[in-house]
Amino acid sequence: MPLMIAALTTTLALSGAAPGFEAAPVPQVRQEAAPDWTHYVPVGASFVVPGTGQVLQGDLLKGLSHLGFAAVCLGLTQLGSGSSDQALRVAGGVGLVGIGLWSPWDAFTKAAGSRPEDAR
Repeated sequence: MPLMIAALTTTLALSGAAPGFEAAPVPQVRQEAAPDWTHYVPVGASFVVPGTGQVLQGDLLKGLSHLGFAAVCLGLTQLGSGSSDQALRVAGGVGLVGIGLWSPWDAFTKAAGSRPEDAR
């Protein structure tokens, strides 16, 4: 019997029906949307192979042009390494560094422009 009275008192106290008891205010919880990292997968892909980020974003022609330019620069670097012409080697190396930085940057600017919060 004392256990039933204690349970009834607790129930009344929690429901706010008992005199002298007030219900605690409900804390307000704000949930922010988690960032959508899938927009930035093409950026990482372009760091590995130039042009793959553009292909993943649906721009096939631009992706193939980035990949083709990287292949030409790699060929120039190899040609310059095999011969005594260091200008080819330097030109190919500079081109590889350039496309290696430009391709991820291009994928990043497209990904940053396609975020929903930018559409507001």
